[in-house]
Amino acid sequence: MTAVSAGGLSAWAAWPAVEWVALDGLGDPEPAIDALGEMTSIASAEFAIRPFIEAHPEATWRRLRDWAASSDEHRRRLASEGTRPKLPWGKRVAAIDRDPGPGLELLDLLRDDESEYVRRSVANHLNDVTRTHPDVALATAARWSEEGGTHVMGVVRHGLRGLVKRGDRRALALVGADVDAEVEAQLELSAETVAIGDAMPFTAGLNLAGTAPSRAVIDYAVLYARPSGRVARKVFKLTELDLEPGRPVRLRRKLKLSDVSIRTHYPGEHTIELLVNGRIAASASFELRR
Repeated sequence: MTAVSAGGLSAWAAWPAVEWVALDGLGDPEPAIDALGEMTSIASAEFAIRPFIEAHPEATWRRLRDWAASSDEHRRRLASEGTRPKLPWGKRVAAIDRDPGPGLELLDLLRDDESEYVRRSVANHLNDVTRTHPDVALATAARWSEEGGTHVMGVVRHGLRGLVKRGDRRALALVGADVDAEVEAQLELSAETVAIGDAMPFTAGLNLAGTAPSRAVIDYAVLYARPSGRVARKVFKLTELDLEPGRPVRLRRKLKLSDVSIRTHYPGEHTIELLVNGRIAASASFELRR
């Protein structure tokens, strides 16, 4: 296989070319990997690089390290995105699932990248690692936070979002939450019943006990009724804020209950849980009807 230049390709032409390289180039990896690097700025090659990681790990990781130091943001992003353990719709690569270390070495080079396009991929990659190796991800995030950087805390916050939603105290502390703060909370719903397709407005009241200000991460979880009689729990971001003693805070939101492509609503009892620094601080239920 000879190296391919992307100079004359449009996005529509590059996409099948990228896929062809992934299928036909495994027998001659060096020029094939080079071709993916050339074409990734036209049609991102994060899916196409994964068979090469599996079949030719040494050559591929060597080139990924080169791309992580490239002046081209598309190649830098490919180094992070192509090695994500849980890349959506991507081929699973057992070696990446088993050992996130080589991927995290790339992220070390990219965690404070000047490009938001690259940093978002780094954060998504770190979030993937929290699902497979949470202790490793937390240790990495803690080191990044300590070493600092212009954009590092934004990457850490976005990268630990899954653990924060699951109430992991270590992750919450790394994003600045005072996990030991005592916060009194109330949750008020605007009605006892609501129809599918409408919304349920709710109000959260927060009051900090003690004498010192405190940083709080506020989320809410919805327990959706299912035909089986079981519930499906989904956590949503609400806000982060500084609480001060003697200064109650009220937050107002609306829970949309319209069917969307990723969620179908069913009649029955639904519950909203107010989460303060990962803990259930208050809850209230309502009946969803057709």
